[in-house]
Amino acid sequence: MEEQVKICPQCGAEYFAHISVCRSCEMPLLTPEEAARQKEVPKAEGAFVCVEEGDYDIITRLSSALEASGVENNILRMTKDNSCSGGCGGDFGIFVKQSLVRVAIDKLQSIWDKMNPEVREAEQKIEAGQCPACGSDMKGAAVCPDCGLNLGGTHDDGCGGGCGPC
Repeated sequence: MEEQVKICPQCGAEYFAHISVCRSCEMPLLTPEEAARQKEVPKAEGAFVCVEEGDYDIITRLSSALEASGVENNILRMTKDNSCSGGCGGDFGIFVKQSLVRVAIDKLQSIWDKMNPEVREAEQKIEAGQCPACGSDMKGAAVCPDCGLNLGGTHDDGCGGGCGPC
C-alpha cells in the first residue's frame, strides 16, 4: 500500500499526510492530485508581455522561480519601447506570452511574498493604520508623527516624477 503524502505548492517539499502546513513556506499543503491540478498552466499563446522589471540579480531569481513553477518566460534587456513602466523599473524584464500573464503575475506575487515576508508585514501594518517602521498610530497621516517616515507625498529622484512613487 502506497503511503499518503502532501506536497507544498510553493517549494515542492513532501510531508506526511497528517501535516497541513509547510514548515518553510507556511503554505497549506496539497495532495499530489491537487498539486498537479494547481500546476497546470495555460498554453503559451500571444505576444510577449512584460510582467516584472528590475535589476539583473532579482530578475534572474524571479525568472528561475517562475520557471520552476511551470511558467515559461524570457529575460530581456529593457528599452524605452518595451518597458513595463516607462523606463523607471529597471534594466531587465521578465516577459511571458499574453495567455500566461495572469498566472505569471499571481505566481510572482507568491514568490515575492516568500522572498520578502517583511513587505507583507509592512503592508498589513499600513492597512491597520500603523507606521510600518515603528508601529505608531498614523491617524491617516502621510508622515509618521513619531519616527517621521513618509508614506506618501512627492518625491524627486531625478526621473521627472512621471513614473509614480519610486
